[in-house]
Amino acid sequence: MNKELLYSPQNPVVRLYSELHERKRSRQREGLLAVEGIQEIQYALMGAYVPKYLLLRGDQSVEEVFPEFPLSGDVRRLKEELFDTLAVRGSASSALAIMEQKPKPELYKGVYDKVLVLEQVEKPGNLGALFRTALATGCDLVLTTGASTDFYNPNCIRSSVGTVFRVPHAHLESEQAKEFLNDQGLSIWTSRLDGSSSLFEAQLTDRSAFVFGGEHAGLSKDWTGAGMQALRIPMAKEMDSLNLSASAAVVLYEHLRQQSPPSS
Repeated sequence: MNKELLYSPQNPVVRLYSELHERKRSRQREGLLAVEGIQEIQYALMGAYVPKYLLLRGDQSVEEVFPEFPLSGDVRRLKEELFDTLAVRGSASSALAIMEQKPKPELYKGVYDKVLVLEQVEKPGNLGALFRTALATGCDLVLTTGASTDFYNPNCIRSSVGTVFRVPHAHLESEQAKEFLNDQGLSIWTSRLDGSSSLFEAQLTDRSAFVFGGEHAGLSKDWTGAGMQALRIPMAKEMDSLNLSASAAVVLYEHLRQQSPPSS
């Protein structure tokens, strides 16, 4: 590990981290991403993301921060004042990382049993929260369509607590996504306020894809037609809808409940 403490915001590694954190274009150009937080970095390592630089606060050692994870890449230590200007959580964080982005998954080489599809999800915080739910409910793939947010937006990573690194994900156009789901032999369930089937009465199949629309417009007409079953979430009086994260959680957990073996 480089024993010298970095103190200048003009240091090339420090500048690179800042650019990756702030600009999607830089992330795309460099094929890198910025990660803040011990758990988030651990999840990235568990997801086979490769670290290029690990940035530690002050005189900490790798062994103190990541005792169970052998790290490749270059380890740098930053003066506390400099580190705190880079970290959104300031002194509450103790590690930052620059990681290599993983290649897009070769979707047609895999078999997926539970897929979450998100159309026009524009808020990074919502996308991150949805990854937490996806991992907790056993989704093995997340697809986005339309003008959806960047998976590696720092707000998405932070809201996901790093789970974005644990669930395979890809962005497709709507027609590509539908073709892929059909090729996988998945039942396609769409979530709509006027859905013909109540969630609590529907028999959700083992291998399923669940499709949700964005925060404002809901699902487009691209997700209607033969082979798709529209679900509605029952609501108590004087309530007509839930927000996106809550809706996805209710539906995905109902599928988990139906597929779980009865308790003995």
